[in-house]
Amino acid sequence: MLRRNLCQIGMAFLLGVGWKIYDSLYWCPAFAVYVLWLLLGLRPYLPINMRKRRMLFWCMAFLLGSIWGMRAVERQKNIQDFLADAKEIEFQGEIYKKEKKADQPIYYLRDVILRDQKEQMTCSSVILYPGSDDEIIGSIYIGKARIQAFRQARNDGNFDELSYYESSGIAAKLEETAKIKSIVPRFCLRQVLYDLRGNMARSYENWLPGEESGVMKTLALGERDGLDAEVKSLYQMAGLSHILAISGLHISVVGMAIYNFLRRRGTGFFTAGILAGSLVVSYGILCGMGSSTKRAVFMYGIYLLANVLGEVYDSGNALMLAGIVLVVQDPLCMKNTGVIFSFVAVLGVISFASPLVEVVKGKGKAVDAFVFSLGLQLFTLPLVARFYYEIPLYSIVLNLVLLPLLGLLLGCGLIGGLVGLFWQGLAGKILTICHVLLYFYEWMADLTLRLPGARQIVGAPAWGRIFLYYGLLYLGLFLLKGKNGRTKEKKKEKVGRRYGQALLCGLFGLVFLFCPKKTQNQMVMLDVGQGDGIYLQSSAGDHFFIDGGSTDVTKVGTYRILPFLKYHGIRKIDYWFVSHTDLDHINGLQECLERGYEIEHLVFAKAQKEGVEDGDAMEKLIQTAKKQGSQILYMEVGDRLISGDLRLQCVGPTQAISRDFAADCNAMSLCLLLTCGDFQGLFTGDIAMDQEASLVAEVQSALEENGTLVFLKVAHHGSKYSSGEDFLDALAPKIALISCGKNNSYGHPGKETLERLEDVMGKDDIYITMDAGQIRILFDQESPAQVKFAK
Repeated sequence: MLRRNLCQIGMAFLLGVGWKIYDSLYWCPAFAVYVLWLLLGLRPYLPINMRKRRMLFWCMAFLLGSIWGMRAVERQKNIQDFLADAKEIEFQGEIYKKEKKADQPIYYLRDVILRDQKEQMTCSSVILYPGSDDEIIGSIYIGKARIQAFRQARNDGNFDELSYYESSGIAAKLEETAKIKSIVPRFCLRQVLYDLRGNMARSYENWLPGEESGVMKTLALGERDGLDAEVKSLYQMAGLSHILAISGLHISVVGMAIYNFLRRRGTGFFTAGILAGSLVVSYGILCGMGSSTKRAVFMYGIYLLANVLGEVYDSGNALMLAGIVLVVQDPLCMKNTGVIFSFVAVLGVISFASPLVEVVKGKGKAVDAFVFSLGLQLFTLPLVARFYYEIPLYSIVLNLVLLPLLGLLLGCGLIGGLVGLFWQGLAGKILTICHVLLYFYEWMADLTLRLPGARQIVGAPAWGRIFLYYGLLYLGLFLLKGKNGRTKEKKKEKVGRRYGQALLCGLFGLVFLFCPKKTQNQMVMLDVGQGDGIYLQSSAGDHFFIDGGSTDVTKVGTYRILPFLKYHGIRKIDYWFVSHTDLDHINGLQECLERGYEIEHLVFAKAQKEGVEDGDAMEKLIQTAKKQGSQILYMEVGDRLISGDLRLQCVGPTQAISRDFAADCNAMSLCLLLTCGDFQGLFTGDIAMDQEASLVAEVQSALEENGTLVFLKVAHHGSKYSSGEDFLDALAPKIALISCGKNNSYGHPGKETLERLEDVMGKDDIYITMDAGQIRILFDQESPAQVKFAK
């Protein structure tokens, strides 16, 4: 009874923290539903005053959690205010972890004191880039550095560096470091384990191929430096990314193997518990002791304690206690993706997958294993969609085949790495088993991804949909179990009815979770740095894209454009328009094609087909598109593409431009006029003032029936040689958008251009991606255009 009451109070505390950390009202109804569920579950003969007392405890726990979460948010805000501008500071802190990325040493400091000329700030942890790796873990490091805040996501679906590191308890990064002094400890276990990890990693490098070595170092040691990006993507797309993160799966494999080995050798409960617990804690430290690893180690410690005390291990209570410990230590860890996945996976095993197996128990081990895997996959499915925007269709079967081999793979990897410390020859033979298993893993992952519909882009479902999905999932389980929790009925028709009802609940949940969002007329200018990338959607459900490239963002297609499209559940682009073939307009598009993203039509200006001298880039792009099954189209002035009430009309390059500037790639840009009711927008590529005079007449002719220009995509990233005074006066746009990168070498947008734009529309109607991030414009036939920002 005491354990159950503590669990209930702990849950109320966590709901209170979540309310403040997420700043979402979802948590208040969640708390109300939780209290109602607890009250209904109380025994009816309990006195009324006892019920009131319990409810008071729950409300007090919720309030305490709210205060704890609010303090964490305020503390984080103070730190962000201190980091508002990059500046020189003095600092000191203890090195508690070291890493290497691309041969660059990285130190993690905790209990950090930051000082500038005006104030002093304390924070839990920072990242330090020291330049040289000559310090040991446990040292107190004192120095000067330039402090940098982490970057926020610039577009929907992009990696949010600030959120990731905040949820990991890390406040900022220190660069351009100058050490003043360091205080070295006599002994530090973390440094010993760090050296051990480095020596084990070298054994993997010696005996495994490059890609497999990186996977083994990640899987067994939590060292991600050598993990190949393509291999990581392969595991993620196939639904195997969870085995690359040191979590409960790894801790349970290692911990139970050690504990069972000791017990079989006649070691007592207490001694076996102490030895196994110490080794597992050391293994967690060796792997970096991330938040999800802490959760697993803590729960394993409770399991050992239960064995020592002769008590029954309750995984639900252990999970709750682990959550409270982590949240008390760092409330912001509730936003950590790894922590969320770790807790939800364990919760899924306890509350859904295992009870589901009980329903069908007795039909064979193979059936039980499949049902367990299916239940766990269904339970974690919303989170996979929420954080990765696509689901691997065959991951259930793949995990069913590969997960039983993880114990052998991890065991051989750890034993081989340890043996390699003193006998490399034997280590090579042991790691040969790992080579075979890793080859099989990669082969199976690649095989499933070649099957039809292997990856389904579903977008990031809203939290409201996710909660309703879980409600339907539990309702289906309740119906499946029948009244009084019994799993068998005498009458077969009742059994069939229960299965049918449960299946219907599951199907309704899946349909509601992944049903498409309502389409609308909208335009989004993505922040791609120094380049262009514009997404268009019509109310008819068609998807368009204009350009897609950057000269200052590495792999802009992989890390900015594709995540945006997948986040919104856009499975294909119907028409992708290419204004011209400079790299800052097409290299992201090239990446999307090479990664197999479906693009039905690729559209160029017809005049570019023969006029532009730089035909190599265009030819390469066309060949890649044809290889992926895209159809190549060409537009000329007057051609129109209509989707619902949205129309795109080609207005350039005109005949005069094609005649006078045939060899100029920028001048020959495909220019498009967007029309939707009273909304008109002009996309101008990279044309200059010399081409604008010819373009004005064509645009005015197209606008003659529909009024004035509302939106202008400013040409050539705001170059001072574009957007001339006559051009702007003639078209008089009301809104201007400029796509350019911060601190670019071209000086975009030019001061002169901004002044000319301000004369026409005012400063508040000029939007620049380097300042605002992605910019969204909503428009339709009835209401005026609305400008919205990503963040």
